[in-house]
Amino acid sequence: MGALFFSVLLTVIWGDLGEGYVREKYYALGGLPCLLSNFVSVVVEPYVSVISPTATFSFASFFLFLAVILLMYAPETLPEKAMKERELKGYIEKAKKVREKFT
Repeated sequence: MGALFFSVLLTVIWGDLGEGYVREKYYALGGLPCLLSNFVSVVVEPYVSVISPTATFSFASFFLFLAVILLMYAPETLPEKAMKERELKGYIEKAKKVREKFT
């Protein structure tokens, strides 16, 4: 069943993205994560069996915490007011650089 989903994902999604371009590049780009994940799992497997389940849970918790922290500061998740403030600060910085350039 997984092979069916992979082939549909590869041909439909990446084929649509590659419409009008060289599709082979997009197919390779879409298939690369699967190939790399299989390679990484083969390389890392001997080391993972040594780690205890509690340590594995701690590692997973830490990385999930980092992911949430990063998402909190992503522009798409900020309130509208904060996005406007960032945009205004960027505009002010650009205006200062232009003023320094011409004075």
